[in-house]
Amino acid sequence: MTELKVATLPEIYKIIGECERKLKEIAKEIAKEIAKEKLQTMICDLFSVSWNGVKSPARNRELVDARHAYFYLATSVLKISSSDRKSVV
Repeated sequence: MTELKVATLPEIYKIIGECERKLKEIAKEIAKEIAKEKLQTMICDLFSVSWNGVKSPARNRELVDARHAYFYLATSVLKISSSDRKSVV
């Protein structure tokens, strides 16, 4: 028979702490993704444009304004750095 290893209390606390840290990171990432999606929807509704239009390189005024508003809010409110723009759009 295989012998089971019994974890000590400090080992259990360490494992629980690691799980807690990982869960907080995951929750933060999920919250940021949800916030980005909500922001995309709000921008499209407010400017009456499609998200594909905002992502496109088109330069008509409606899309440029929507794109600018999205990036401004993504960087100032969601704290996404301008170097991470590829992950934003």
